[in-house]
Amino acid sequence: MRTLAAMAAISCATLAPDAALACSDVYVSNPRPKQNAKDCSFRDFALDGNYAGHKAIDLGNGKIGQLIVAKQSCPYLEKLMFVDCASGEAVTVDGVLEPELQSELDEKDMQMLGGDYLIKYIQPPIGPLGVSKTSTIQAVMKSAKKHGLTYSTEVVRDFADYNSDVLARAKMAAEYNMPDAKGIVRRSLKKRAGEPFDHLCGCKLFYPDLAEASQ
Repeated sequence: MRTLAAMAAISCATLAPDAALACSDVYVSNPRPKQNAKDCSFRDFALDGNYAGHKAIDLGNGKIGQLIVAKQSCPYLEKLMFVDCASGEAVTVDGVLEPELQSELDEKDMQMLGGDYLIKYIQPPIGPLGVSKTSTIQAVMKSAKKHGLTYSTEVVRDFADYNSDVLARAKMAAEYNMPDAKGIVRRSLKKRAGEPFDHLCGCKLFYPDLAEASQ
């Protein structure tokens, strides 16, 4: 069983357990989305340049894992993406806050508004969600649901929804003459603005025959 979590270098802030932290968005001023065909890692995707991904990992037996950074600004959010190349299906599971911190917040009936949501906390040896060459999309979904984890099988639509939310906030901020927000609104008018990353890249890299058959 292989863990996909990587060390996260970006942190929103240190939070005392008796206070919740609100934080603001950070925009990449001129994002140039790029996905590396050699390892499927990618950076600067989405209208705000916040979507990125680590290299794809071959789990064996036509299964791929990849760590997706769905929000690099605060709150920092990772997703574990598991792909079955034989069917072309994929599922993402959101990372969570550090368990002890989450427990303290729960005891005080508080909600974290910032912080880092990491996939290392949902995988062994800390969490319950292990992925391997024997895993299935259905099994990952079942485990995520059982343990109250947020998951989705709509990778492309989720990315599009993220862009829609970014654009909606940018339009509101642009009314107050915020330069970064105006830049996002202008960027959204370009033909290829908001183009999604290739979530099946790992299949094309490690299992090209399966990737072609699943199209």
